[in-house]
Amino acid sequence: MEDTMEQATQTIITRMRPPPAAITKFERDTQTVETKVTTSQSQREFAVQTGCPRNFVESTKMDRTMEAGTYETADDFNARKLAALIVIQKHFRSYFARKEVERRRQERHIQLEEEKERIEQEAARLRAAREKEVQRRIHPRTGRDFQVLYDELAVWVKEQKLRIQEAGLPEYETKAALATLLNKQTKLLQTIDGLKLEASKQNKIDKIDKQIRGMAAPKVWPAYDGREPVSVHTPDTVRAGELADLYYGLTNTLLTVDERLDVLLHVKWTVKEFDCPLTRDIVTLIDREADSIDRRRPEKSLVYLRQRIAANFLQFLMEPEFNPAALPYQRVDPEKLKRPRTKPLGQPSRTRYVSVQTEEDEDLEDDMDEMLDMSI
Repeated sequence: MEDTMEQATQTIITRMRPPPAAITKFERDTQTVETKVTTSQSQREFAVQTGCPRNFVESTKMDRTMEAGTYETADDFNARKLAALIVIQKHFRSYFARKEVERRRQERHIQLEEEKERIEQEAARLRAAREKEVQRRIHPRTGRDFQVLYDELAVWVKEQKLRIQEAGLPEYETKAALATLLNKQTKLLQTIDGLKLEASKQNKIDKIDKQIRGMAAPKVWPAYDGREPVSVHTPDTVRAGELADLYYGLTNTLLTVDERLDVLLHVKWTVKEFDCPLTRDIVTLIDREADSIDRRRPEKSLVYLRQRIAANFLQFLMEPEFNPAALPYQRVDPEKLKRPRTKPLGQPSRTRYVSVQTEEDEDLEDDMDEMLDMSI
């Protein structure tokens, strides 16, 4: 059956009846046409144009002929709907199964990566511990490291003696082997003593460096509102930082001649603010080195002179009278560091003092030197 969507075929045309005779036909109201244009926008754009005997359409390629299909009952519709729902559910469950497989695969991958990382960290820890044990024996630094060397040496000597005794050698060969073992033990003990001296020197250098950096470090004060602590430089820390820079300049062996003279000049200006035997000794040594440099003396001949200057300036840096930040690093009672005979230097408003040494002060300085020489 073919349906034609044409207005002319769907509109019933009826003949209009003539108006009654009583109606006036020739008036303005009946002859005036009132028109009104109204536009509207539908939700979907559409248009239709069909052909008919009175209307020719050039192309009908896009036209479709609608034919009635098979009649479908409610049961058939529900059955078709159920089958479609089963297909949708099947694909939905397949999607969730793939998601679950991917999630478990990712978890397994992360677990394997964590296990691999844990194994690598454990291997790195074992390597670091083994390297540390080797370094403890090659470059011992603490008393515990040296105790390990002594214990291992004692075990080794015991094993060698047992091996010699169980070898069944004649008496003279046994004595010769024991004498050789004794010589080896003596050399090893001498080597350990040499390592102990080197460790003592290095520990002293590290201790001094730690103290100097601690003096120049800013004061850390906690914030009242729980934020990050506040770092503040005080006049004492600034003074300690300036003295630390001068000390590191004195101990630096890579400076040129001009840089060395500049460091010596700054040190001389710093210590000349105070008048005491220590500062006068530092000034004398600085003048001697400057004169040697002017005479173009070789660097090797100035090694011990520079060591004396650095040692005296370190003593100057460690004195609380010259560096107030050094007071917390003193091992003696601060009250005992106060010298009874002190007088202000220069104007009365200045807070720096000149110390006049007495026999008690010299003994106290000797004790301080001995304490500084002790290794950690």
